[in-house]
Amino acid sequence: MIAGRASGPKSLTGMCAVGNMRNYNEGGEVMREAMDYIMDLEGNKILIEGEQKRMKQDLADQYVRMRKDMKLTQEQVSRRSGIPRSNIARFESGRYNPSLELMVKMAAAMGLKVQIQLVPDKDAKK
Repeated sequence: MIAGRASGPKSLTGMCAVGNMRNYNEGGEVMREAMDYIMDLEGNKILIEGEQKRMKQDLADQYVRMRKDMKLTQEQVSRRSGIPRSNIARFESGRYNPSLELMVKMAAAMGLKVQIQLVPDKDAKK
């Protein structure tokens, strides 16, 4: 097995790299896509998988809380949005990585809109 091949787009500045670590079997097939990472300006790898998981779970928790506050079932949101109830259940459990399209449809089905913000990271190295 060849481990640690990196792939992915380079940043526009060329100073940071973004990619996936992949493990390949001897036939060259991807065995496992490991964690996403970014390279900081000093060349250190910074894993972002944990941050992605936290954000995904926070989003699912907020959605479930709002759906329940509105006394809506998964089935009702499914019918209103056209999204299969199984996808909604997987999203709520954290086993589904939602697309922006899915989030917009579910929000609209609940009379809500999606709002995304970029904010400064207080813990980031400068």
